[in-house]
Amino acid sequence: MMSTKNGDGIAPTAKGRAAKERIYFSAIRLIQSGGYESMTVPAICESSGVSVGAFYHHFDSKGDILLRYVRDESDRLLGLYRSMEGLSRRDALLGTVAAFFGFFDVKGRAFVSAFLGLLFSSGGTFYDPGAFSIAAILENGLRRGFERGEFGISAVDSVPLARGIVLDLMVSWCVAADSVVAAADSLPSIARDRMSAFLDMLRP
Repeated sequence: MMSTKNGDGIAPTAKGRAAKERIYFSAIRLIQSGGYESMTVPAICESSGVSVGAFYHHFDSKGDILLRYVRDESDRLLGLYRSMEGLSRRDALLGTVAAFFGFFDVKGRAFVSAFLGLLFSSGGTFYDPGAFSIAAILENGLRRGFERGEFGISAVDSVPLARGIVLDLMVSWCVAADSVVAAADSLPSIARDRMSAFLDMLRP
């Protein structure tokens, strides 16, 4: 699913990292202002000040930008979860789920809708722990919580339900954000509340 470009183990130069970040920023800004169709390679290059050749040095296509950007965010989310070793698995899961949807909230519905469309059309799946760290985090947290006695239902039974809650909120927010998030609420707080209610059901 994900590109392997620049994945040969050679560390990028500072100039290369800066160019890549400008491409990311420009692509996201174009999606947010005009939707995925407005994010063309020429528009990205003009906005970021990067040549077409430099663009294709970093990315295979405009869709590759989204997939790799979310992969990078996914890696950061996994790092956040790992930093919560001192917490209960319940608190670690709630904090990570809130952070996951905080990313959605900041990037906007157009960006997330475009990413999900690319993910599913390329044969990827939200349920693949190797491609989407939130799936792996849910599995790890629920399994370890059950082993510690925090949860009374095994991960075999609880993981599909937890993934379903997250995926349902992801998709429903993209389709009808205004009806999902009331004016007084935020997407991360709604996600945290839904997962909290689910985890409360798992108490032994």
